[in-house]
Parts: sequence; C-alpha cells; structure tokens
Amino acid sequence: LNDALKMEKPQAGYEEQCFFYDMAEGVASVYNPDINVGLSINYDTKELPCFTEWKMMGKGQYALGLEPGNCTPEGRNVLRERGELVFLAPGEEKTQTITFKLSSK
Repeated sequence: LNDALKMEKPQAGYEEQCFFYDMAEGVASVYNPDINVGLSINYDTKELPCFTEWKMMGKGQYALGLEPGNCTPEGRNVLRERGELVFLAPGEEKTQTITFKLSSK
C-alpha cells in the first residue's frame, strides 16, 4: 500500500496490482514531471461510485489504469456473490459522463 500512489521504476517479476478507492470527489490525476504532461479524469461519483487503480510496473509491461466504474472489476461471479453486481433492466439506458483533460506546462 505504501507504493499505491507512486509510479515505480520498471521491475522484473512485478505482479500486477489493483487498488480500490472510495472517492469523495470524482477527480483523479496523474502527472509526469519528466515530460511535463498530466492527465485529469473528472466524473460523477453518484453515477460511477467505484474507482480502481490498476498498476503493472513490470519491465516491458509498464502500464497504469485509472478506472471509474459502477462496480469493481473483480468479476461478475464475485460481485454476484456479494450482491454488488449492477444490472440494467430490459430497455433501460444509462448515460455517464467522464471528462479527460490533458495538460502540459
């Protein structure tokens, strides 16, 4: 957990990790000072109450996922067992808005 919010250097043998956050506000940002580029994600936490940070800091497999969602990505069977699987009724529609802002200095 100490490194959850840090981008670590690529490492051999790194195992992917997921961190689940209960966000008070729907804002997540990441900034790379080496290239002076940042990304902010804004969304409504009432529409998308779950936020997942997915990290893979492996050599040759370096990736970060910032994922607002209506549930966690633990799999339908797990969510169904816990009573957390979200369903849409037949014919029901939902619209969520996610705003991405790219910045450079």
